[in-house]
Amino acid sequence: YDRPHNLKLFVNWEMNRHWSLSSTFSYASGMNLTLPIGKYESEHVLVYIYSARNGYRAPAFHQLDFSATWRIRQDRSLSLSIINAYSRKNVFSIYAGRQGHFSVGNGRIYKLYLYGIVPSLTYSSIQQTEPLMHSVILRISGKEKNLHGAPALQQNLTVAQ
Repeated sequence: YDRPHNLKLFVNWEMNRHWSLSSTFSYASGMNLTLPIGKYESEHVLVYIYSARNGYRAPAFHQLDFSATWRIRQDRSLSLSIINAYSRKNVFSIYAGRQGHFSVGNGRIYKLYLYGIVPSLTYSSIQQTEPLMHSVILRISGKEKNLHGAPALQQNLTVAQ
């Protein structure tokens, strides 16, 4: 697929040990489309005449998301997120169809949008458990390499060549 521009900017600010704010901005060029450029009626059937393959480009996609997280304790948090903060109508699909009774004049091009502003509230609780292994040693052709620095339970993995 041809999408010449794709940009994501992410900002995260740890205000203190309890609060953090984050924001993401996404931008992407529209995808190539083949759209109807004309239409005619033949034996009570609406027939579309299409442009050259990928002759048009859909509108660009962009949205701004915000999130605020309050860490209640080290293992619990509450987050408020707002997706698509400025309620941009980003086009998901463009298609040809007709409205109402049949006639050539009722054939139209439609844009399908998925969502506007989407708020969400999330509560997270993390159960802390003991890790299964603290260190992993890889043996590759007789040479050892320690992947994690913590000395503790060790397991040997053999990698076939």
